[in-house]
Amino acid sequence: MGNTMKTPRASAEGGEETNVASSTGQESDFLAVLYDYPSADISQPIFHVGEKLRVLSDEGGWWRVHSLTTGRENYIPGKYVAKVYPWLAI
Repeated sequence: MGNTMKTPRASAEGGEETNVASSTGQESDFLAVLYDYPSADISQPIFHVGEKLRVLSDEGGWWRVHSLTTGRENYIPGKYVAKVYPWLAI
């Protein structure tokens, strides 16, 4: 994971490096929720089974995502989701 690379970015202050998505960029990646998160016995779920999420960033085992269903933006652990490839999405 971590499909970002450092590239130089020109600015008025001089050259500076910034993280940008690679050609297989995470921002075009989508996830499907496998289990309600958090589980209902802990608190009211933020994300529900089957919900589709757009990846904003990979935070080392956690995904920062945007829900295509609710518009909500939040974090979800990697074990609660599965990557959905565009050619599989309906």
